[in-house]
Amino acid sequence: MNAPLTHSLDARYYTDPAIFDNEMQGLLSRTWQFAGHMSQIPNVGDYFAFTIADQNLFAIRGRDEVVRVFYNVCQHRAHEMVQGAGNTRVVVCPYHAWTYELTGGLRAGPNIKSVPGFDKSEICLTEVRAEDFHGFLFVNLDDDAAPMDDWYPGVRAEIAEYVPHIRDLASLEWVECPEKCNWKVSVENYSECYHCPMNHATFAEGVVKPETYDIQPDAGGGYVLRHITECQPVEKMTYPIDLSMPHAGDYQSWYLWPMFSFQCYPGNVLNTYHWRADDVDNCTVWRG
Repeated sequence: MNAPLTHSLDARYYTDPAIFDNEMQGLLSRTWQFAGHMSQIPNVGDYFAFTIADQNLFAIRGRDEVVRVFYNVCQHRAHEMVQGAGNTRVVVCPYHAWTYELTGGLRAGPNIKSVPGFDKSEICLTEVRAEDFHGFLFVNLDDDAAPMDDWYPGVRAEIAEYVPHIRDLASLEWVECPEKCNWKVSVENYSECYHCPMNHATFAEGVVKPETYDIQPDAGGGYVLRHITECQPVEKMTYPIDLSMPHAGDYQSWYLWPMFSFQCYPGNVLNTYHWRADDVDNCTVWRG
């Protein structure tokens, strides 16, 4: 049975800077967003900085092996704490040398002992909600947001079935693709395969059967779209496939609203997409 006819959003939702600003302060600040991969910070003290919804953040691995995410701002004069990626024993603000433990608590600062009533135990970098999803680090700026397994029911287990070695993986590279369009234009075009035969010939002729390609919302109301399809015969694939593994001959994709997708290709090969909204007219897509 065909779904009822639907239309895209009004044009202003893709072009109005005020709507984009509302998205940055609302939707994109209260949804699970991809930050990076755990393989980027394998050692105690490893960190990397990143931006979500215009907020400067950094992830760091503690001595307890827990990865935490903090707003990248000192609690003293709001100076940026770290840039890029690196390793450190403690986190030192480059402005007044306030020094924080890897857990975010204030450790020391010049002359703070001479300030009457100053209690360093009450000062800590502001932590952000974070989850390890099969080695992929996601954050949500909303402290009250439901966990990812509630947002994307069943997805964690499904991906583990298709890519049983996922915890052992690290990205080979990230291919960065700037796109001159509103972020919703990009994710909406990703969320259909109507364009595949004309624009992705290798995918359409050597991997999937486009006439069987289907995209299904979650039956329980989760924020995930599942892309399912029949695949081409193994001999049509452009790379060798070991069919002894479960789902080795299958393709499936999980689009985690609003800006991330896992794709499992035949051969249990994992590919991902993630998006960043740069401004109302521009976004960036990374494939890795």
